[in-house]
Amino acid sequence: MAPLAEANARQHNTIERQSEQLVGQAETIGRQGAELERAASTATALDDALTAHRRRVRAVAIIAAVLVALGLVVAAVAATGWLR
Repeated sequence: MAPLAEANARQHNTIERQSEQLVGQAETIGRQGAELERAASTATALDDALTAHRRRVRAVAIIAAVLVALGLVVAAVAATGWLR
C-alpha cells in the first residue's frame, strides 16, 4: 500500500506544480493581451497621425505649386510690360 500512496503523492505534487504553471501562464497571457491591445491602439493613433500629416504636406505642396505658378504669371506680365 505504501508504494501506491507514494505514487499518489508524487502525482498530486505534479498536478499542483502543473496547476501553478497554468495559473502563471494564464496571467502572462492576460498581460500580453493587454500589451497587445495597447500596441494596437498606439498603432492606430500613429496611423491616423501619419494620414493627417500626409494631408497637410499635400496641401502645402499644392499651395506652393499655386504660388510658384502665380509668381511665373506675375513675372510674365511684368516682362511684357502689361502693368505700365
